[in-house]
Amino acid sequence: MSPIALFLFSVFLMFRVMSVFAGGLQLDRDKGGFSGNIATERSAIKAKIAKLELRRAEAFAARQPTAGLDQEIADDTKALEILKGIRCSSSSSR
Repeated sequence: MSPIALFLFSVFLMFRVMSVFAGGLQLDRDKGGFSGNIATERSAIKAKIAKLELRRAEAFAARQPTAGLDQEIADDTKALEILKGIRCSSSSSR
């Protein structure tokens, strides 16, 4: 993979992750942490993944392409892992 492609991939991934978090998490500058509810965000992402997996199963059964749904599921799963990391790091710093 070329360095430019790797750079562009990391930029697009960053924007995808930021778009997932943009609604619920706000940086609390005085305390150096987040003021959003991480548990709510995690449950919303889990629900979205469940819906996407259902749509993927339906598309697979109808022999339709699933690549786009697979990518969305992978992106949301990665975002969920990041949220778990935020929760673990914020609870260990307290």
